[in-house]
This record gives sequence, structure tokens and C-alpha cells, in this order.
Amino acid sequence: MSTTGAGQQVLDESSSSGRALDRWRLPSLFDRVRLAPLLVVCVLGVAVFTDTLSHPLPAPLLDAWGFRVSDLFVKPWRILTCPFFIYRPSMALSIVGIVLLFVGLAELRVGLKWAALSFLAGHLAGYILGPLVMRAVDALLGFGGDMVVVRDVGASNGAFGAWGAVLAVWPRRRAWPLIAGTTIYLLIALAVSAQVWDVGHLCAFPAGVLVGAIHARRQGSFARVPGTFHATVSVPEALGVGIAILGGMHVLAALTLARHAGFARLESWLPLGEVDWSRVLLAWIGLALCALAPALYRGQRAAWVITVVALLVTMVPTAIVHPSPVAIALSLALVGLLLWFRRRFQAPARWMERPGGWVSALAPLAGAVVILVLSGLLIRHEFRPTLAGASWMKMVVYRLSGTSVTDVLGGTGVHPTHTVARAVVRLIPWVTWPLALLTVLRIAEGAAAPRARGRDRLRARGILARDGATGTAPMTLWPGNSVRPLLGSTAFCAFRVAYGQAVVLGEPIGASQRFAEALSEFDAYCNQRGWNAVYYAVSDANAERFRNAGFQLLQIGVEAILPLTDLEFRGKTWQSTRSALHRAEREGIRFELHPGDRIPPATLAAVRESDQVWTQHHELPPMEFVLGDLRKMLAPEVMVAVALDAADHVHAFASWLPVPARKGWVIDLMRRGEPAMSGIMEYLIAQSMIALKGRGAELVSLATAPLAELDQNPDRSFVQGLLNRVFERVHHPYDFQALYEFKAKFQPSWEPVHLAYRKDAELPAIALALARAHLPEFGIGMLVATVGRGLADRLWTQAQAMRNAGDSEGD
Repeated sequence: MSTTGAGQQVLDESSSSGRALDRWRLPSLFDRVRLAPLLVVCVLGVAVFTDTLSHPLPAPLLDAWGFRVSDLFVKPWRILTCPFFIYRPSMALSIVGIVLLFVGLAELRVGLKWAALSFLAGHLAGYILGPLVMRAVDALLGFGGDMVVVRDVGASNGAFGAWGAVLAVWPRRRAWPLIAGTTIYLLIALAVSAQVWDVGHLCAFPAGVLVGAIHARRQGSFARVPGTFHATVSVPEALGVGIAILGGMHVLAALTLARHAGFARLESWLPLGEVDWSRVLLAWIGLALCALAPALYRGQRAAWVITVVALLVTMVPTAIVHPSPVAIALSLALVGLLLWFRRRFQAPARWMERPGGWVSALAPLAGAVVILVLSGLLIRHEFRPTLAGASWMKMVVYRLSGTSVTDVLGGTGVHPTHTVARAVVRLIPWVTWPLALLTVLRIAEGAAAPRARGRDRLRARGILARDGATGTAPMTLWPGNSVRPLLGSTAFCAFRVAYGQAVVLGEPIGASQRFAEALSEFDAYCNQRGWNAVYYAVSDANAERFRNAGFQLLQIGVEAILPLTDLEFRGKTWQSTRSALHRAEREGIRFELHPGDRIPPATLAAVRESDQVWTQHHELPPMEFVLGDLRKMLAPEVMVAVALDAADHVHAFASWLPVPARKGWVIDLMRRGEPAMSGIMEYLIAQSMIALKGRGAELVSLATAPLAELDQNPDRSFVQGLLNRVFERVHHPYDFQALYEFKAKFQPSWEPVHLAYRKDAELPAIALALARAHLPEFGIGMLVATVGRGLADRLWTQAQAMRNAGDSEGD
């Protein structure tokens, strides 16, 4: 809703079966998951202390802290120290990943105690039962005996035990395929690698299944434990997350595994000559996959095609590098699943929806081609012999494939006569590949919100005049909002799209009797286009309806409602308002209320000047979405309140928007002139309330006080706790607390305002989408400048305070 205050503009704050529904909240997650983060911290701490993130575990440390079955009778305590060590750097990623995933899920599914028991059971079975099994195999079949005498370290045995417990408490129909798949994977890993830890994993997993089965029997059911983690995800979402994980593993491997033998194998297989070119290639592959993951998550067809091609092309080089068996298995699994579920990826991309979309999508790559061509033309005379076009193209191909500059020049038979020419040749891949990656991002960019059609806006205007009941309702048809008709054009949603989120302003309007059906229809529309439906500024009256439709609600503020039926400025609580009214009378301030399209020209000119002065004194660009401007204020349905003195100087003005279904008005744009009478905003609002009451209004809304009263909910979420800290401690560039205190002067009744969304995991993208909706012109440069000014002001204030304190002590 509109968030305006005295003299400053303040920042305000689907049900389709195929979409994912997360039932967990961040506080419960942090309360229940303790063992997994603790194990990860211990493992990484020991790895840093022993330098095993960059070097293999030294033999003396392995002998001192590792475990083999014969140590059980000599130094049994080693069974407790071995899980905190990493055998070699390439195992760090996989061990940390499976501990966080498997042990964390176990804590959420079966609780801390049973998760610890399953981890311990898997750990003991892997380190003790595994070698004993191999000793029996060696006695019977004559192979595997060398594994019995090998010392091992790592927490992976316990992690697979925890994973077994997780699967054991799932409903059997879902659990058996996963149990069978995990067992097949462990058997394949043993056949391929034949390492002692592969035997341990194969023994640890059924031990964890046994612990989980015991827990399930004690609970009396194999259904999930009440209050624990439960989530269902759609196929595109799961595969998008998987691609992001795989891309992240590639990037981390390229950055951290500098001495891994796999890179040398790939360089020997493809001797292109550039030092560490294989690491750079793996990093670019990982970045490309991470860039495609959000589009896959949204089910976009273009991203699916590019991802499948990228995985097929890079699978062999990845297998040769072999930084982690988990990465190879994940690549194979993802390719298979992407091909199997190809029909789930049908959402369009932005370039697919408009004529000539290919031009904008391929613009970065075209720019790279232009740069290469112009570079060849400009430096061709800096070579001996003069560089020909064929030689330059050959040079470009070699450099893009990773060939060193020296080998490129030797292969083409030309030699640079100037260092600039050599530098240009060296920079070819560093200019081209980033632009190619940008092209991938452009192709995978999500579908854009459609422009509101004239007939849809006309029908929506009629619905709004009849059923608009919230403070955001009159803002739904503002320019920049898309309109989606619902329920046969008897209802509609107004929304904006950014970062894959369709942010609906308020609620479906005109759907009071078929609310759930309207939510479902809009969800289905968003799913087809790869968006997530998010409802911003949901009223407390409809909060339960959203919960019944599967949404989570996050309170983002409170709306100030003032009934006008018994309005009288009497009593101690209205003292400041009465003082403002009396002061204005003494100083000759008069009040005027005009329809937006009938403001007297002289007054309108003064209002424009006042608004211009106000805007020049504020750092951020004007807000949109829930806050109007002068152009919107001049609509005939808007009422404009102005406070002027005898010289027709505008001390303040405010605009009021109609809320027809509640016979009320909501405040929108508010500006304080310079100079202005003290208490002018209280005077303006009080006079507006009197005038609107005289026109038959039953209530007015001072709009939302963002982030206010979030500390009064005893069951508030972790995110609400963070927002409450912002409310209490952040005063630049917006002072939320000052705005709340100003509105509280009018003794309103506070109605909670919510954000309705599906998943906690999407909150970061939702936050970015809301920021884009409110401040579409706000970019990285403005963000850096704003933060910088805020820090500078704080440092200056602290320096001044310290200097004043020093002067006082000197006196």
C-alpha cells in the first residue's frame, strides 16, 4: 500500500497441483537442524588446520587418526576421530554436500536423536562391518583382502547411514524406488572405483535403513513425523536445483583443485597448449549451468535445449577430469531425467514472445563477432607478414579452444610487431566467452509480463468501481501493471513480473464468492509461463483463504485505518492534532480539496514546484507500484488536498484514492513544502478527514506502515525477525519507524498486511522482484551510491560525536 509520511517518501512494503509446496519455516529449520552444520564445521575446520583442502592427507596423519578394523583392538578411539578428516581435496565437496543433505534431512524427518543414531550406525557399519565383509569375501573368493588393511577417514559412511534412515520413514511406495536406486549406485561405484570407502558406503546404507525402520515401527506408521520437514517439488524445480548444484561443483572444482590429476589428463588428451586451460573450461561450463538453472527451475523450453546440449558436449571432458564421482553420476542422472521429462519444459522465454526476439537475444554474441572482426581489421598491419582474414579466423578459433598465444602465433606463421597486437590475441577468449555467457542468459530470460489490453482495462475498471475493497485496489490499473482477467472476465489480477515472480498487487478483485477458483486460475496461467505467483499486500481478512490455497503468509506491516463515523478530535490523544489545527488558523493556512482533474491552475503550478523541490532533495528515484506521482494524481477519481498560505505558497499537499467497496479513501502521494509550518502534515490529514467525512466517506486509510508491529507476533518467523531488525535499526534512506510513529498519532486501528507466497526458498527472488517493482530505475550504481552515502553519513556522525566528546573532556 501507499507508504508516505511527513516530509518523506518511504518504502512500502500457485495453487496448481504441479507446483511445489514447502511446509517448513526457517525458525523450525534452524531449531531442528543442528548435527549436520556442526559436522560440516568440524570437517572443514580440521581440513583447514591440516591443509587437506589443497593437499592429500599426509601419511603420518592418516596413520595417527585414520581407522582400520585392526585398530578396534588396539586404539579403538580412532573410530571417533576418523570422520572429521578428508582423504584428499577432491572429496571435500562431496563429503560436505552429502553430510548437509543426508544428515540434515534425517534431523528433519526423524529428529536429532534418531539422526545421530543413524549416523553412528552407518559410521560403525562402514568402518567395522565393511572390512569384515571384505575379509570374508577374500577368504571365499580370493580378492578384496587388500582393502582390509587400508586406513580410511571421512564422514561419508555416517551420512549414507542417515540417508538410509530418511528413506526408511517415507511411505513405502515412494521409498522403495529410492532405496533400490541408492543401492544400485553404491554397487556401481564399488565396481568402478573398488575403494575401501565404497565397501563402507554399501554397508552403512542398510544399517541406516534398519535404524529408520525401527524408528518408524516405534511411531506406529511409515508416514512422516508431524511437524517435520515435508516438501513436494515439481520436476523442473528439482532439475533446476540439480543443474545449479552441478554447475557449482564445476566452478568450485576449477577454483580449488589446482593440482588435481584429472586436469593433466584432459590437457594430455586435448593438447591445446594453454596452461590450466582445462580449469578455465570447467569454470565456464559451471557458470553456464548456474546461469541456466533458474530458467530450468521455471520450466523454460529454451533453457532445456541449451542445458541438454551443454551436458552432452561436456560430459566426456568432465569424465576425463573426474574431480568427483558424484559430479559424473549427477551429470548422467540429470541428462537422463531431462530427456525423460522433456514435456515438462514448455514455458516460453522472453525472445520467443515478440517479433525479432532473436535479435535482442543474440545481441551479445553478435557484439563479440563485431569486436573480433574489428580487432582483426585494426591490428592486421601490426603483424609480419600482414595478417590475412583466414589467418585471423584461424587464430580466433585456436584461442577460443584454449591454445596458448605462443602456439597460436606459431601455427599461423605470423608474428606481432607490437605488444598491443599480442595483447589483443591474448584477450580473445576473455572477451568472447563472457559475451557468449551473456547470450545464454538472454536466451534463457523469463517471459515478460504482457501489456494490459484496452478492453481488459475497461472491464477491470468496472469491477474495481464495484468491488475495490483494499488500499491497493485503486492502484491496480496504474501504468506499468499487467491485467489478467479471471473467472470469465468477472474478476482480475494486476501484476508485474521480475526474476520469475509474478507479483500481484493486492488480491484478485471481484472474486469474493469464488476466491479459491480465482487463485487456482491465476496459478495455472503463471505456471504455463514459468512464473511463481506472489501476492503483495494481502489483507488480513483474506489471509485464511490464502492459507487454505497452500500459500505461506509473511506479515510485512500494518495498515492504519481510521473510521470517520464518530470522528472528533477530543481527548489527550488528539492534542498534537488540535495544536496543528489551531496553529494553522493563527498563521493563515487554508485547506482546499479538489478533484485531480479540476485543480486551479495557480494551485497546480505551486503543487508542481513543491513536488520538484521535494524530489531534488531525495537520493532515490521516484517509487512506483504502490505510490503515485503527479501524473496519476490528476485523474478525475482522485481527490487532492492542499494547504496554502495567504501568498498561495503550498505548505503541503496529499492525494486520496477511492476505496469504493468500503466507502473510504486511502492516502497516496504526500509532499511537504519548503518552508512549511510545523505540524503541517497533521493539519492536512485532519482537514482531509473532516472534508471526506462530509462527502459521505465512512473511513480513511493512512496506508501501510511497512515492517511495523512484527515483534508482537510470538510465533514470528526468522524472516519476520530480520525485517523487525530492519524496522528498528535502519533509518536510511527510509525511516520505517518514524513513519509508523507519525501514523500512530492519529490513533488508527491497525490491520495486518501480508505477503503470500509458496516457498521460503523463493524469498530472495521475491525480494528482488519487489525491489524491481517499486524502483524499476534503481540499478547497481544507485545502490552502491546510496549505501556509500549512508555509510559516509554514519561515519561522519560518529566522528563528530567523538570529536565533541574529546572537546568536552579537554574543557
